Amino acid sequence: MFCSFVLPAYKSDFLRSSISSILSQIETDFELIIVNDASPYDLDSIVNTFSDSRIRYFKNEINLGGKSLVTQWNKCLSYASGDYVVLASDDDVYSPDYLSEMRKFVQLYPNVNIYSTRKLIIDENGKVVDIDGYLGECMSCVDYMTQLFSHRVYSSISNFMFSRCRLIEQGGFVDFPVAWYSDDAIVIKMSHNGIAVSPKCLFSFRFSGQNLSTIRNV
Repeated sequence: MFCSFVLPAYKSDFLRSSISSILSQIETDFELIIVNDASPYDLDSIVNTFSDSRIRYFKNEINLGGKSLVTQWNKCLSYASGDYVVLASDDDVYSPDYLSEMRKFVQLYPNVNIYSTRKLIIDENGKVVDIDGYLGECMSCVDYMTQLFSHRVYSSISNFMFSRCRLIEQGGFVDFPVAWYSDDAIVIKMSHNGIAVSPKCLFSFRFSGQNLSTIRNV
């Protein structure tokens, strides 16, 4: 299997659109693993509206993300079986050709362990409010982090596709308090052979007032 989308689910407001965007991928060789983190919301009803054999749905007996978001991320990772893995979110959106573009970049840069695309920044209504800068098709970790810290790009772990075996070898996602900068840390650890980035905007990162990135920038 080419890719596992793993989706740690807690919030309900945008979950349906997130799942729909993944299932609408042109590239069909993937699985979608949804892990309900003991949410107080009725996520079952949302997930059950989708009849797709690629969905695998799990429910945590206790809430892991409340104590450690990264523990929940790594729990999701443990269910994955694809050659590559995308840590999706319950409020962001993927364009239909996101995964087919990622497959193309794997073919172009087979020695790279981390891939990405440019991002659209959307609000809670789906309106585009900003667009990522473009860093270049294949760059070193230093070049990427320089652009990130100069605020030319937005940091979002959900836009990256990682080599699953390499990610596991690195110990999974990096556990920092409330996951702040955990995304940047794992990018650094995974980018020994560089980072491949598509110039196409194939991922929409939602500033909804409910995500860590929104809270971090308040």
